[in-house]
Amino acid sequence: MHDRELYSINEVRRQHGGIARNTIYGILASGDLASMTLGSRRFIPAEAIAKFIAKSTTRVSPSIRAARTTRSIRTRAAPKLTNKRRMSIADSAA
Repeated sequence: MHDRELYSINEVRRQHGGIARNTIYGILASGDLASMTLGSRRFIPAEAIAKFIAKSTTRVSPSIRAARTTRSIRTRAAPKLTNKRRMSIADSAA
């Protein structure tokens, strides 16, 4: 990976399995991956990529509960209102 010192966002995405653009920007925003700007373009240093990979690499598989928790939080439906709850909302509004 150390052919050059700086890589564009799209080059990093292609070299690392087609990571989504928003994912890269989210990692940058969290501060987990360092970057720099030259003019109006953002580049990621090769050293920062190597450090991020080393820090993120794990040999432990996530538990099924942990893997399902993030999905269930995103897809959880709003609680349904019961007739009793609707009546108490109507009473408090009156």
